[in-house]
Amino acid sequence: QPHREREILTFPRQNTPINTTSLGVTQMRQIFGGPANSNTGRSTGAHAPLLVLIVEDNQVNQQILAHYLTNFGVGFEIVSNGLAAVEAVRSGRFSLILMDIQMPVMDGVAATYAIRSLPGPESMTPIFAVTAHCGPEQDAAYIRAGMNGVIAKPVPAAHLHRALSSVGQKASA
Repeated sequence: QPHREREILTFPRQNTPINTTSLGVTQMRQIFGGPANSNTGRSTGAHAPLLVLIVEDNQVNQQILAHYLTNFGVGFEIVSNGLAAVEAVRSGRFSLILMDIQMPVMDGVAATYAIRSLPGPESMTPIFAVTAHCGPEQDAAYIRAGMNGVIAKPVPAAHLHRALSSVGQKASA
């Protein structure tokens, strides 16, 4: 397959508290399509909303990411392993994938390779590793696997906001 350009973003661990009032939630909702329905995680705005695929086997981490995305007004779906992610991505519905690395059935790196080998535009869906296993060498391996960036766990809201903004700006351009 020909090499395709990807924007690379890396978000290291952050030990300082985040001021969530400075995140621009109103701006996020305008970009991504309005407030989310908390029962489904789907945006109810008038714009074509972003839809994020959360690929995470840990229920607490699923809830944290779902909470952030709901507050940002971004729709989402959750699957618990890489194989389910590959199947979900085939639909072509997702604007962004938040991919855990260590999961049962198929890990995040193998799932990324599988997604990047899919035919069609869904193979270029931005993928961000969301992992506690990060550092310069690991981050480089995730990027080589085809990921667009790395967000360290625990996930600061500001880092997720930045990743979403990078995708939202492309979608609204």
